[in-house]
Amino acid sequence: YSEKLSEICKAEIKSLDIPEGVKIPEDVSVYLSDKQAIVDFNTSPDFSKNLSFEQIFIYSLVNTLTHEKDVLTVEFTVNGNKFSSFNGEIDMQETFIPDYNIIP
Repeated sequence: YSEKLSEICKAEIKSLDIPEGVKIPEDVSVYLSDKQAIVDFNTSPDFSKNLSFEQIFIYSLVNTLTHEKDVLTVEFTVNGNKFSSFNGEIDMQETFIPDYNIIP
């Protein structure tokens, strides 16, 4: 099931119109633990050149993954470790729930 979630995540990332200067690593895996999807990047995405895209990126993944029946929340890690930010403004140590006001 983790492989399926990883493919869904990669497809969502590829579907986004990523602004110039934003760095998104291609190596991403998704694991499931107690109805929580853990999105693990091999390096941290960097939104320092376009802070407004950070929220779009995060909630595109959160809302897409939580459409799966076994996923209620999403957490982000880099190499299996929690971290403070994607060089942006959002606290990445929190657990995310879907927000369809941000991304319908």
